[in-house]
Amino acid sequence: MAESIEVEKLTHLNIAFAHPNSIGDLVCAGNYQNIIQRVRSKNPDLKVMISVAGGGLTQNQKLLWKKYMSAEYRSGFISNIIRFLRSNDLDGVDMDLEWNDVDTTYAPFTRELSDSLRIYGYIFSAAFPAMKRYSVLENKDFEVFDFINIMAYDNAGPWRPNDVGQHSSLDLARRAINFWNTICEVPRDRIVLGIPCYGYDFNCRPVKGKPYSSMVSCDRFLAFEDKSDLTFYNSIPTIVEKSKLARESCGGIMLWELGQDAVAEYGDYSLLHFVFATFIENEREEFVPRSKRFRLDNTPQNLEITITGAIQEGAYFVLQDLDGANPRIIHFSSWSSKISVSMDDYVNGIYLLTLIEPHKSTTEKFIKIRS
Repeated sequence: MAESIEVEKLTHLNIAFAHPNSIGDLVCAGNYQNIIQRVRSKNPDLKVMISVAGGGLTQNQKLLWKKYMSAEYRSGFISNIIRFLRSNDLDGVDMDLEWNDVDTTYAPFTRELSDSLRIYGYIFSAAFPAMKRYSVLENKDFEVFDFINIMAYDNAGPWRPNDVGQHSSLDLARRAINFWNTICEVPRDRIVLGIPCYGYDFNCRPVKGKPYSSMVSCDRFLAFEDKSDLTFYNSIPTIVEKSKLARESCGGIMLWELGQDAVAEYGDYSLLHFVFATFIENEREEFVPRSKRFRLDNTPQNLEITITGAIQEGAYFVLQDLDGANPRIIHFSSWSSKISVSMDDYVNGIYLLTLIEPHKSTTEKFIKIRS
């Protein structure tokens, strides 16, 4: 799975999760050292961080965090964290202690940890709920973090099985950014909008989480809907709208988590890809290819083709879906420079447009994501 993730499209990668052990060393399960080496070989500019704690702590992990964040053990534990970062060639720490595990030790611990991280030039971030400022924290306590990942998801789920619906709406994303900027006084450029690569299946009892990848592999057209029966998630159109919101209103996007994204043979439907494409396309409404032979400008209703190079006599276009099914031949005059093709009868999806010329062809992908 890790090898299929397009780390070239990331600025930061958090490896989750690390915890203190019984003697106060920071430890992380799994072959994380191999992951660090592989992602750095693909993207040397990538900032690789360690996420600590997490939302699913065992009772023993809760006790260890409480112990080593206390005044008695704090300094020694922080020294061990720094040693872990240095020995694994990491770039920083993401603090992800949540809900009842955030107590009066949190602010003193993160303040001292921040001071130590600054000495070595490490990055320090944290994850917080979408619309909650913990009662033990004040706005000044957020100043120690370089940026804050707001978890604008899990607004519904197994904890409220009868509250059936979307757990990560676009409206929640808007309200969360505004909450952290106005109520918590975090500058917008230090707010990172968290988006989910999973949904919740309310057909099940108990309600179960469901990776985005599993839905796309079952039916690729689910990549363009926010629900399937009683399963609610974020589709490509919603992710694009959230990416536009983040581009205009805050400092970036965080995906939780990449292991649940569509990759490999389903990589055309990757949420990471559409986040990346939206950010690099600036103010364009759609991200479409720019070949040397022709240019595409697509709207929900029309595909506009502009011929940009010399085209051989007798050339034509073929429009078809990603699987090559239902091909449509588009003829045009050799002196035509613009062609308009109605997309009204096409469902949301990814399509191929191929310019067929004698002895050669040029194919580009484009997407329709609005109805």
